[in-house]
Amino acid sequence: MIDKEPYELVQEPVKLPDDPKTWDSSYTGVADPKKPKSGVINVLKAVASDFATMEADTRAQEETDQKAYDEEMSSSEIEKARRAKENEMKSQEKKKDGGKDGAAKKVKKTLFC
Repeated sequence: MIDKEPYELVQEPVKLPDDPKTWDSSYTGVADPKKPKSGVINVLKAVASDFATMEADTRAQEETDQKAYDEEMSSSEIEKARRAKENEMKSQEKKKDGGKDGAAKKVKKTLFC
């Protein structure tokens, strides 16, 4: 045990009256005043209803999001294939024009050297 210094526990205890006003009234937050025994059941039914609504909304949102994702992936794959084909065509064109470029460099060297 660690010894406590007197200044560490400065709080004074709270003194409550013997019979506070709030203790006189009954709790009516969840219970129906006409049917007090069914209060918890009503809360559980409301929670189950809210949960079912939230679950249906979430499932609908997930389906919408999945559809959007699939469409985006499909368009990305198409774009990727298009760029790959474009790259291939430019590479072939570069190989074909490679001889012309080399000859032009030789002419340039002979003219300016």
